[in-house]
Amino acid sequence: MNLAAATEKQQAYIAALLKEREYDTRLDHIIIKSPADASKVIDILKAAPKKAGVKPANPLSEALSMMPNARYAIRTSDLVMDFMNEQIKGDLLFVEVATFKGHKYLRRLHGAPGDFNRSKMSVQDSLAVLGVIAQNPYEHTKLFGQHYACCGKCGAELTDEKSRALMLGPTCRKEFGF
Repeated sequence: MNLAAATEKQQAYIAALLKEREYDTRLDHIIIKSPADASKVIDILKAAPKKAGVKPANPLSEALSMMPNARYAIRTSDLVMDFMNEQIKGDLLFVEVATFKGHKYLRRLHGAPGDFNRSKMSVQDSLAVLGVIAQNPYEHTKLFGQHYACCGKCGAELTDEKSRALMLGPTCRKEFGF
């Protein structure tokens, strides 16, 4: 299937539907010439029965599953602000990827270490932020640590020279391969 004329969101959605749905293989030869054509293909795939034992794809869950649990700082200049729902003031955005009761999530951090307030972000903003972090998770964790003078992963005080150089404590740096 040639998806070049579909929007990025349509391409991602069609790819997810192809993984989870039983469909007529004649669709493989369709050339999508416009976003409207892509919408028709999406409607066809949504109407197709689901494959047995396949969970629907969730792009946010997939992105989070590949991300280490840690705190991250993202330069706002690295984000495409025109597409963000969230209002961001300043030059850094602080977020946390964590797991609670087996569920991995992303939250925006406000305030100071030890007394952070956390707020949920839209799926669109979360995916945009995770896309930037995924390019180099360690660098964003290190930036968090440098900004707050603590371990970028857990927020603990850094008590030795190697930890301060990496901005990760001895236990936390194992997750980043150090």
